[in-house]
Amino acid sequence: MSGWQPIETAPKDGTYILLHNDRLLGPPYIAQWCAEYPDFGECWLGPADISLHNPIFFTHWMPLPEPPR
Repeated sequence: MSGWQPIETAPKDGTYILLHNDRLLGPPYIAQWCAEYPDFGECWLGPADISLHNPIFFTHWMPLPEPPR
């Protein structure tokens, strides 16, 4: 799988992915699904334990690229 996918298909198993929102400028976010807080609705945690939830609603996701060799 490659390229941007609809957010509805994003993995919710703890995998870090790239997240995109059409309304935000700048690079994509790196985050994983936040299963600990299901009451937040859409909730993602970044590598620095930054919670990315309402009002940021992501529209697309992509797997992280392979690191350079």
